[in-house]
Amino acid sequence: MVVLGLAGTIEDMTTLASQTGLTTNIFRTKYMINRKKQGNEPQETEMNGQRYGNVDMFKYLGSLVTYANEIEMEIKVRTIASKKYYHALGNLLKKICVPF
Repeated sequence: MVVLGLAGTIEDMTTLASQTGLTTNIFRTKYMINRKKQGNEPQETEMNGQRYGNVDMFKYLGSLVTYANEIEMEIKVRTIASKKYYHALGNLLKKICVPF
């Protein structure tokens, strides 16, 4: 049976997971609604007696995904990380002599 909406998606996910012998970790399961503008979404939603939290962004396979599919936050996070690693390795990179 196909149920539309967030409740249906979570119900389908839980059903399919249980059919394959998997369980859903309620404490780590969150949801995000993609939209152009940030709305007044509830911070938590209760379905089937379980509470699921709402997030505005999360990391997926190393990339930052936001509610509006913005790339600016991803660029900012990667720029900060690259500066951090460059400064951490700065002295080491200055000491390395590359023969020609």
